[in-house]
Order: sequence, then structure tokens, then C-alpha cells
Amino acid sequence: MKNIELFKVASAQIFLRCYEQFPLPIALSSHDLAVQVNNLTNQKADLTELSIVCTSTVNWLNEEGYIRFGSQDLNHFYEVIATNKLINLFNGMNAAEQKKYSELLASASISLLLSAIDDMLAH
Repeated sequence: MKNIELFKVASAQIFLRCYEQFPLPIALSSHDLAVQVNNLTNQKADLTELSIVCTSTVNWLNEEGYIRFGSQDLNHFYEVIATNKLINLFNGMNAAEQKKYSELLASASISLLLSAIDDMLAH
């Protein structure tokens, strides 16, 4: 699977966790995200390499303003919270769209998951 697809799967997991827990901050582990992405994509990927993709994903989402975090160490991000930009992605949708995207983001279907992230980021 290409890095962009792994990025989208990791983003979906991060978006869903942040949105469901809002306004409470969460902690994220790059290793735990890598395991989730690996399981969702049914790959036997190198978890060290996948952890690097997940770390880069969290950092990119932070830099682009979808999430923010208070601190980080090698494999963990602390006080991760959705920003207005991410919340507005969901709040700009009607109830049916919110339900659809929440279900798609939690879906084990990779093709639906990738499509949902593409649609959300295009808003």
C-alpha cells in the first residue's frame, strides 16, 4: 500500500478519535496507530516504518491545523485535540452526512475509508 493511502487510514483513525472525544484531549501513540493501520489494511507491514508514517501524519495534521497537541516524545503525542477546522468539517455536514462519515471512518472497508478521507479533505 502506498504512503498516501496509509496516511489516509491513519488520518481517519485520528479524526475519529479526536472528534468522538472532543472537547477532551487524547494521547496518541504512533506505534498503536501503526498497529491499527496495519490491521485495517490487512498488511504485514514493518511496524517501525508504519510508525514513522503515523508520526508524520500526526505532525502534518497538526501543521495544517486539523489537530493540535501539547507535547510529544519519540512515539507519543499528548493533549491531542481537534481544532475548529476539524470540528467544522463535521459540523458543516448535515446529520445524515455526519453519521455517514462517522460510520465510514470507523469502517474496516479500506476503499470506503480512503474515499471518505478524500471527500472530507476536499471540503
